[in-house]
Amino acid sequence: MILVRLAAIDMFVYAFLQIDVLEFIGLRQKNQILIMKGAYEIVRHPLYTSGIVILLTRMKVSLLDAIAITLISL
Repeated sequence: MILVRLAAIDMFVYAFLQIDVLEFIGLRQKNQILIMKGAYEIVRHPLYTSGIVILLTRMKVSLLDAIAITLISL
C-alpha cells in the first residue's frame, strides 16, 4: 500500500510539473494545446487519477474520506 501511495504521489508531482500552473488555476490564458507526453501519455487525467489512488490507499479511512472517494469516482 505504501509503495502504491508513493507512486501516486510521484505521478501527481510529475504531471503537475508538465502543466503551466498559472494557466491551470486560471490566471493566464494562452493558446490551448493538448499535452500528450509524460504522464498524460499514460492516463488522460493523471492529477485526478493520482488523487483518487492517494485517497484509496489511506490506512485509516474516515467517513469524510469515504464520501469524497464516492463523489470523486462518480
